[in-house]
Amino acid sequence: MDDIADQTLQEIMSDYAKAGGNIQDKDKMQRYYYYITNGVDTQHVADMEEEWLSNVLRLIPSRLKALQSSVYQLSAEMREDYHMSVKKAIVDFVLKDPRQKNEYGSQQSDRPEDFLNIRVSTPSWQMAFRDSTDIIRSTLFITNPSIMEILEVWNRYKDTRLIEIQPILTKGGSFDLRSFKSLISQKLEKAHEKLLTTWYPAILNVFYQGSKRNEWSSIPNDRMEAFFRTIALVLGDQLRQIVRDSLKDFISLFDPMVAANNPNLPSNARSVTFSIRMILEDTKIKFDPPTQEIQTVIEALMDSLLVAADRIPKVETQLFASGQAATSNSRVGMNPVKPEQCVRVAFEATFPQLVESSRKTLRANLAKLLNAPYVYMTEFDKHKALIGKASEVDVTEFLSVENTQEKMMEEVKKYRHQATNMIQSAYPFFVYFPLVELHCSDFIRDLADRAMSLANRILEKMAMDYHAANNTLIMAFEEMAKKITTMPANVEDMVSLQKYIDQTRSVSMKTLEDAVEEAKKKLNFMITYSELKREDFEMNTVLFTWPQKIGPIFTEGESNLLKSRAANQDDLKSRKDKLMAELEGYGKQIEEYFSYGDYSEINKYLKAAQKLQSRLDSVAERIGAFNHEEELFGWEVTRFTGLGTAMEGLSPFLTLYQTSVDFQRSYHTWMTGSFLKLEPESVENEVTTMWRNIYKLTLTFAPESAPYEFAQITKEQIERFKVHIPLISTLCNPGLRDRHWKDISQVVGFRFQPDETTSFRQCLSGTSDSIWTRWKPFLPSQPRSFRLKKLCTRCTANGRTLSL
Repeated sequence: MDDIADQTLQEIMSDYAKAGGNIQDKDKMQRYYYYITNGVDTQHVADMEEEWLSNVLRLIPSRLKALQSSVYQLSAEMREDYHMSVKKAIVDFVLKDPRQKNEYGSQQSDRPEDFLNIRVSTPSWQMAFRDSTDIIRSTLFITNPSIMEILEVWNRYKDTRLIEIQPILTKGGSFDLRSFKSLISQKLEKAHEKLLTTWYPAILNVFYQGSKRNEWSSIPNDRMEAFFRTIALVLGDQLRQIVRDSLKDFISLFDPMVAANNPNLPSNARSVTFSIRMILEDTKIKFDPPTQEIQTVIEALMDSLLVAADRIPKVETQLFASGQAATSNSRVGMNPVKPEQCVRVAFEATFPQLVESSRKTLRANLAKLLNAPYVYMTEFDKHKALIGKASEVDVTEFLSVENTQEKMMEEVKKYRHQATNMIQSAYPFFVYFPLVELHCSDFIRDLADRAMSLANRILEKMAMDYHAANNTLIMAFEEMAKKITTMPANVEDMVSLQKYIDQTRSVSMKTLEDAVEEAKKKLNFMITYSELKREDFEMNTVLFTWPQKIGPIFTEGESNLLKSRAANQDDLKSRKDKLMAELEGYGKQIEEYFSYGDYSEINKYLKAAQKLQSRLDSVAERIGAFNHEEELFGWEVTRFTGLGTAMEGLSPFLTLYQTSVDFQRSYHTWMTGSFLKLEPESVENEVTTMWRNIYKLTLTFAPESAPYEFAQITKEQIERFKVHIPLISTLCNPGLRDRHWKDISQVVGFRFQPDETTSFRQCLSGTSDSIWTRWKPFLPSQPRSFRLKKLCTRCTANGRTLSL
């Protein structure tokens, strides 16, 4: 350092001597400089603080810091200048007049000991300065006047933004996602257009005017490309600054604290909000548009913003393509260029860390703010059954079983209350969040409609039941009125009607009136919660008027009862006389049977007796009905003694005629029918019964009377046939075999073996009973198997069980 100081001092003194300086002044400057370099010990001078050096290095671009040797050399020069400045300040302080020490801060610029003046006063230094200035002017483009004018132009446009956030924040109301996307896209396009019509023409104008002043046109051709490359770098830095500031503003749009804390914004500025519809889709709650779509669109707009300043042509593409000058607010003369002929902005490639940090900040803000609707969605958890359609299943199951009207009313009220009070009135139609304006009207309406539809389903069932119940009540009143007003046809109908009126007046009417009152309550409920059809109102009108109409109907029914009672009493008296006369006539007919004596007319007599018996049976039934009607009137029951007398008088005649005719028919069957089909036991029982009945009749009728003669004739016929019963029992023995018939044929002297065509009359023709009796020793008794079979048949017919 001392060597450098000595060398500097020698150069100063040499230059000063050449300039013709005073020797005395020369000595002063030599001593002054000696005091600075040697009079102050370096150990007593504090080193420069590293923080100052760090601050200086922080201002150096990163690409220049890569030149480590140059950075080190410049840092050493900075420390050396610092030490020299401190030593000079110490020397100045010591040598200064004490009267001037209070004026430490004031110095005269023309003091000969001033270090800077010393350097400036030296001709060698001035020459070196001029040479350096000329070199800089010829080689360093940044000092070119055109670039300086570009920087001045930049000062007018440095506040340019690709997106002006103030109109967006002061718009008022929320944005639709599509309109917001369109708005930002249009703003980016307009901003790009504005750059091409204002800032870019101003830049071109700088070069047109500079060309006239030969500010850049004098640059050598081999340096011209480097010059315009420098211009492109300067313009690129300016465009990147616009993108950087615009990106910061764009990110701030989605920070709710910006509008509140930014004093530069008007009082009506509000943060950006997007309108999102909450919708109910089947069993899920969804958002339209989805929050993910909002985030995707915003990130896409950010990507568009990063490249919005691209496509600005390089200056030389316009300068050398046409001689026409560009003016502000005009794109006339703008020539189309290729992408590689545009100013390279490449903001994301230039500031990758800044872009990535901005993306993270944007995504974090959006994720936080767009989560608010999902948090709000939990407010509807109490309606999960309605949203998930579990309530529809519950209502279906509820309607599939029988329920009381009260329970159905409770269910209707429950769902109506849920629709109106718990949904429509409980939630706002618009919910405001820092980034979202949630439109819930459609969702609330659909959810409430779903609850109302469930209530309406129950109401429809109630309406059907109500209609059916009212129809049943009307039919009951109509049936009641019909029965009450129907004139009784007989006493039994009259009594039944009387009981029906009494029962209806005391019990049924009370039940129906209660049912009508219940129907009125149901009507009030139905009118309150649903809309009835016209036919329902007409039916209600008919139903509710029946309690007033039924009184006159009861009066009419009681009047009919009085009329019927009088008519039926007269009818009973008339029928009693007719029955008495009819029985008297039947008694006379029975007396005529004593005069019937022609035995050949016995079939005619039987039919007449049977017909009379049928009439007597009919009279008995009518008398029973008559006595029942007397009992219904409460009268004393009439004893028709003539009926019993007539039946007793007819009975022997009917038995006589029936037995005689039955014997004649059976006798013909026994004698002419197939002999082998006769059943001896059955024949014997029938003959015995007929003979017993006829014998009793002979004891009943008076001797020598016509009926008695009839009985004797029939009795003789039965007795004549009765003598053949042993022979029938013998020949119809099922135990007879072919060998027995051969033995019988030898006794009678001719071949005898009956078949299906042989009758009992043929067996008796040409032989006598004495001959048949001689066969008996040859005949076997009935075999055990036949007797057992016969016994089983009897037991089965009588419903008894046989035990062996």
